[in-house]
Amino acid sequence: MIARLNRSAGTAALVAAVGWLVILVAFLVLSADGLVPWETVYALLMAGGLIVGLATLIALNGMLARVAGARDKWRIGALVLAVLGVGVLASLTWFNPAWSGLLSAASLITMYRLHAAGLGSKVGLWAFALAWPLSFGLFVLLDAMEFGRIDEYGDYPWAGGIGVAVWCGLFALGLAMHVKWLRAGDGAAVA
Repeated sequence: MIARLNRSAGTAALVAAVGWLVILVAFLVLSADGLVPWETVYALLMAGGLIVGLATLIALNGMLARVAGARDKWRIGALVLAVLGVGVLASLTWFNPAWSGLLSAASLITMYRLHAAGLGSKVGLWAFALAWPLSFGLFVLLDAMEFGRIDEYGDYPWAGGIGVAVWCGLFALGLAMHVKWLRAGDGAAVA
């Protein structure tokens, strides 16, 4: 049973990593404005975000299963944050700080638990740790620089698009670095 959970979590981590890269591209396309109607992009992001979010939940659960029991408060907390993040992503895709922040908080708890146990990928754990602060900082910087065009709301969509793209890329890296480890099921740390 545990071996099957590990393989499933490893496969889910791979699917989620690829999915986050697709979402990265979608946000850049959305920022470009005019390539594809924004309504179409948001509808695809909402549906795709739900699928990628569920794969992310399975992957995070698999990682936490290595270090915590089913009733561990940190595991439950991380999964509740991840469920909330997926819910916000699937229903309010445009509310980037909320869903990326909730998923980042879940991954930070996961990162902390894995690091404390001496497990997981150091590169993957750092990618999880840096995803939200780097992406949000980049967004704030680009917005303050008034980077790119102004949309009808007075915002700079390239600032937000690039910020979300950085988050998606780092989060994808964090998941991808754990695929092999999850699928191996031996509990050993990876580089």
